[in-house]
Amino acid sequence: MVRWLTCLLSVGILIGQDDGLPPNFVYLEPIEDFYAHSPIELEIIVTDRNDIEEVAIYYRFNDAIEFSKQEMHVSYQPVIFNVEIPLDEVESGFIQYYFWAKDEYDNGATWPSGGEDMPMVLPIYPIMQVQEKKEPIPTILSKVEGFQPPEKLEDNLPYDLEVSMLAPFIEINQEEGVPIIVLSVYDSELIVELESVKLLIDGEGVISFISPDMITYIPPDPFDPGYHI
Repeated sequence: MVRWLTCLLSVGILIGQDDGLPPNFVYLEPIEDFYAHSPIELEIIVTDRNDIEEVAIYYRFNDAIEFSKQEMHVSYQPVIFNVEIPLDEVESGFIQYYFWAKDEYDNGATWPSGGEDMPMVLPIYPIMQVQEKKEPIPTILSKVEGFQPPEKLEDNLPYDLEVSMLAPFIEINQEEGVPIIVLSVYDSELIVELESVKLLIDGEGVISFISPDMITYIPPDPFDPGYHI
């Protein structure tokens, strides 16, 4: 079992029916490079305490002036939205893109927050290249005044299984809340039996969405200030 630690700092929080806040994004970095004349698949996690009305991606290639728009659809988990850009649009060079979403009260936002002025930019290669596995970046826990972190957590996973936390960040303010918990799973040997996977928060089992490469959980209520495992 691998355990993660998140600390919430105590501040006031108020939740109403229309909280006036736009949807939250968790960016899912593509795990494969993009190549000319091959479709591009992109995903993003979008959450909101109200119903999400629309999620879309805006993209353009190379020196194109205008962005094209495609509506994104719910994927294999209810909080993940994906899209496929057709292969006949994909040309070598680079792609610029950003995501946009709004909830049922027309509270909208983009990711990155700069939208078309500061889009994501990724290369598109003309030929296939050999992939290199990236080593995970270790997280370092910092002490927070008024809260005592637990003892060192043990990583006892087998060498061919990697699990990392994509969201939330290791330390957040309670006013920001934890709209979703996302764990990324890399199981190259397919050794995990999905039926046996359970997510525990502070020692209590919770009902989560589990797929071969991701585990997600939407907390129904805000977490209390302090460290959570």
